[in-house]
Amino acid sequence: MNSNELSVVMNQVASDAELAQTPLHHAQLEQLAAHTQTDDAGILLGERGLTGQLVLRIRGDLADASRAVESVLGLSLPDRLSFHGDPTDANGCALTWLSPDEWRLCCPIDRAFELEKALRNELSTIPGVTHAIVNNSGGFTLIDLSGRDALNLLKKSTGYDVRPHRFPIGKAVGTTFAKTSITLLRVGENQWQIWARRSFADYLWLWLQPTSRDYGLHILKE
Repeated sequence: MNSNELSVVMNQVASDAELAQTPLHHAQLEQLAAHTQTDDAGILLGERGLTGQLVLRIRGDLADASRAVESVLGLSLPDRLSFHGDPTDANGCALTWLSPDEWRLCCPIDRAFELEKALRNELSTIPGVTHAIVNNSGGFTLIDLSGRDALNLLKKSTGYDVRPHRFPIGKAVGTTFAKTSITLLRVGENQWQIWARRSFADYLWLWLQPTSRDYGLHILKE
């Protein structure tokens, strides 16, 4: 990992003049949402809009690094298998632990470059701390999953123990979902968020639709 002064920083987010689309833009989710009912649906699914995503790799004094990150984001570095912030707030930031020296920041896409520069500047001032920040905006699809039967769907889809006493609100894990890798966050009592690589968005969506219909499926609009 390189220090800030050796890094080339550039804005990798498309301008307003460019066409930027979510991984499932072609799935016509708005049309599907218009033809689904919420009265008895046990599963609610929706894709989040384009989200700024920064991967932070930090080594050294993590206490000092956490204070530097908090001075920029208002969020400290989360401990193992957890996240800070509200991943359901499209206008806010959420920071998720991925591995002992790796975190993912989700933020409004128009703030990604600003926050990247601010984080680099703060982290570069700490002696003995090395860091790398990669803007991966658009590289993952974020699926919101909720409803009274969300837990049942997860039990059919992943081998990870998602029972409430083993997977409390605020937990985040990397695991498998059907035959793909995901990051799974529990964000509320019956609310979850699934992150999958952009290239697996279609596979994930085609798995979720028939698996959800056993409980009644409603498509959420962003």
